[in-house]
Amino acid sequence: MNYTKEFVVLVHEICHAIAALLTGGEVRNITIHGNQSGQTVAIPSAVRGSFLFVVSAGYLGTALIGAVLLYRGLVGVNTKSTLIIFGIIVFLITLKYANVGEFTYTVGIAWSIAILFAAFLGQQISSIFLVFLGTTFSLYSIYDLSDFTDSIHQTDAGILAYWLTGYNSSQHTTPPPSVLILGYLIAITWSMMGIGFIYTYVKRGIYHSDQEHFGTDMNHSNSIMPDDFQEMFPGELTPEVIDWFLSKGLDLNGRPLSGELVDGIQKDSEMS
Repeated sequence: MNYTKEFVVLVHEICHAIAALLTGGEVRNITIHGNQSGQTVAIPSAVRGSFLFVVSAGYLGTALIGAVLLYRGLVGVNTKSTLIIFGIIVFLITLKYANVGEFTYTVGIAWSIAILFAAFLGQQISSIFLVFLGTTFSLYSIYDLSDFTDSIHQTDAGILAYWLTGYNSSQHTTPPPSVLILGYLIAITWSMMGIGFIYTYVKRGIYHSDQEHFGTDMNHSNSIMPDDFQEMFPGELTPEVIDWFLSKGLDLNGRPLSGELVDGIQKDSEMS
């Protein structure tokens, strides 16, 4: 799973880069390391609150991407286009902001090609691949929050806490108490938001799948014609009992039949 974890770290850094670009900032370089750490060198714009958006985009962006990919995989809608768009974004940003030949470049190009390749393997494969990526991103974004329990001042939450409090991290060997307290509050807020993203999209995906399954069952039940009852219940019911149920507008389980079936049965009875 190390290759997958490294890709999640890359997506985390890509989220920082995209946030910087969206707010009018400048991205210099994206780097990830073999120990599953990474950094994005960016210059945020002068827009008020842009730094807050850029720093928060790492954890929240990864959780949101994971939730969306998982939802698309569970629902099975637009799976090919989702993978193509995601793969192209990873490919272009890696090509633009990672140094050729370095570890970051290799991971980004290899994964983007794999994602684009999976998009053309059919809907079933692409759905499975989306569920795999979405689950990995979602779980790892939650697991990655464990970084906050140790050396929080070195995480994105600590960087934001230093910025909000006005302290300079290079001037303190140990983080001030206000930075630690604010850092944990930021981490808790990000955690709740990330888990909220994942819960919302997974719930929607499962609900959509259940509704689709229920609709398929209903369509199947409505397609059952009177002549099929004998095949479904061979030797269990006499024709007289079946006719009695059908004349009352009920199926053999006592449930009301649809209006179309009742009309069809009545027409068959009149013709006979």
